[in-house]
Amino acid sequence: MLVENGRQGVTTNSVAERAGVSIGSVYQYFPDKQAIFATLQERHLNQVMPLVQHTFERLADPAVDVVDALLGLMRAMSDLHTDLPAHLRVISDEQQAHASPDEIERFTDAATPILAARFGCTQDRARATAWLASMSMAHVGRALVHHPPAVDREDLLAAIACMLRGLLAKLAAST
Repeated sequence: MLVENGRQGVTTNSVAERAGVSIGSVYQYFPDKQAIFATLQERHLNQVMPLVQHTFERLADPAVDVVDALLGLMRAMSDLHTDLPAHLRVISDEQQAHASPDEIERFTDAATPILAARFGCTQDRARATAWLASMSMAHVGRALVHHPPAVDREDLLAAIACMLRGLLAKLAAST
């Protein structure tokens, strides 16, 4: 219904009608339409966060190439959003069109010690690289969902790999 009618076109009455239940049944689980949207967002995050967690686990493994781990996340996110692109775009729009500063900060905080350990440098030195990688991955990932480019995905991932390898080479050279 969000895809068809937009946020303003969704009402608890229309949700009840579409679901084939009484309005009272909807209100038994959701006090208002905002709660329905919040549940959809939570469900989406429950799909995305295991992918992110798996990536951080891979990044911590010295046997795994850092860029390969990050590209794996981009590929997995792209696959997830390809399955139901219009639905996930709407849900993502509900969350935010851009990565929030808090989101970037959380990813930066998680990536900094991993990069410092992987490249043998201080966390202060790794933080700028972690921030730039987090910002780039978040924004490119959202762009892939909201405005998929008219380029081959593998060509795009190869370009992202070059960008990340250049960024990480700078970090490795600083040690």
